[in-house]
Amino acid sequence: MRRVRITWNTRGVVILAGIVALAPCVYAQSDAGAPGGGQDNSALLIKARELYHAKNLDAAESYCDRLVDKGGTLAAEAQELKKLIRSWRGCEQDAQRALHSAIAGACPDALAGRERIQQQCPDYPVATLDSTLKSRCPAPQRPPELDQGIDLFNKRKYSEAEALFASLQSRYPNFPEIQSWLQKTRVELLVPEIKASEKRGDLGQAREQLEKLVELAPEDNRVPKLQKTLQGLSETKHTDQAKDRASALDALLNDAIREFYAGQFPQADQSLDEYLGQAGKYKSLAYFYRGAIVCTDYFLTGANDAQKQARALDFFSKARANGRFTPPEKFISPKIIAVYQKTAAGS
Repeated sequence: MRRVRITWNTRGVVILAGIVALAPCVYAQSDAGAPGGGQDNSALLIKARELYHAKNLDAAESYCDRLVDKGGTLAAEAQELKKLIRSWRGCEQDAQRALHSAIAGACPDALAGRERIQQQCPDYPVATLDSTLKSRCPAPQRPPELDQGIDLFNKRKYSEAEALFASLQSRYPNFPEIQSWLQKTRVELLVPEIKASEKRGDLGQAREQLEKLVELAPEDNRVPKLQKTLQGLSETKHTDQAKDRASALDALLNDAIREFYAGQFPQADQSLDEYLGQAGKYKSLAYFYRGAIVCTDYFLTGANDAQKQARALDFFSKARANGRFTPPEKFISPKIIAVYQKTAAGS
């Protein structure tokens, strides 16, 4: 018995024994079905794009959601398509608001909305909006100085360009092109300022400037790199600060020990207390020397003050709490070591 192999391509075409036959019913059913039915991921993405171009945004988004939930190599493309969908919806809202503003005679708002649509959705249909703007908001005469500002911008003389565009904006508040060029100029001024702040190590200033840049130009391709650089510098600075703090605490402990052997007990005790208050690394050693200070005072005052002895033992017990701690017996009076050893008997 001869076997016949049946295969399907992605467009719903049946290939049977070398004969190609169209299967419109199957194809129609596949296109109309819910996302994820029996289609592979590539077919889902193709359908989502078709629906987006047909501006059936809800259906397109549902296909994208399905792909994102599945994960895999096409999930990122689905996410990008979802961004386009959200952008188009935003343009729809801008168009409605701009149309209402134009009808109400609020020409600056209407023109600003029209400018946003042009930037975000160049192929958005704006015939109705433009017709309304033409009748309700006649375009102001183009300022002759605008070309001068654009020439300065193209020559990278951004400071001069910004001053000129700012002056023009105050004189022609209803001319969106001026605002657009002013915004572009401020972006170009901000980028080197951010880099300069990072170079100085003024990361707080760099962070504020970067926030302004993101506000002005969130889609600028330099933003991710600047963010990554700032993050790396922040982590490095944090590490350096931690190292500096550890070094400062080590120096404080060394000073306290020198003060002890110099007989400057009040100063040594104060330094040790400060060291422990800042959570120094060698706290067992610090507690031991605090106990040694109290113990020395105990012996110098007749060795009959039970409170001093108890306080010394308390410090020694805290020092011994770290089982790996060994007191510096060669540099400490045997009497003090004997008191310290009492804590071993009591532990």
